[in-house]
Amino acid sequence: MTPGGPADSAGLEPGDVIIEIDGQQVGDSSDISRLVNGKQPGDHVDLRIDRNGQDVRLGTTLGNRPQRTP
Repeated sequence: MTPGGPADSAGLEPGDVIIEIDGQQVGDSSDISRLVNGKQPGDHVDLRIDRNGQDVRLGTTLGNRPQRTP
C-alpha cells in the first residue's frame, strides 16, 4: 500500500481483505477492479473488510487513478 495513495486515503491498512464493495461480494482482485472501474472519480463507495478477523465497514470517495510510470 502506498502512503497517501487511494487505499491509504480510504482507511485501508496492510493485511485488510476487501469482502464487499457497495454490497457486492468480492472474491478476488479482478472483482475489485471490475467494481471500481464501474465507478467515476467523486463516487462514494462503501467497503466491508476483514481486518484481523473483525468485520469493519468503511466509506470513501473515489479519486482519480494515479498515473502509472513506465
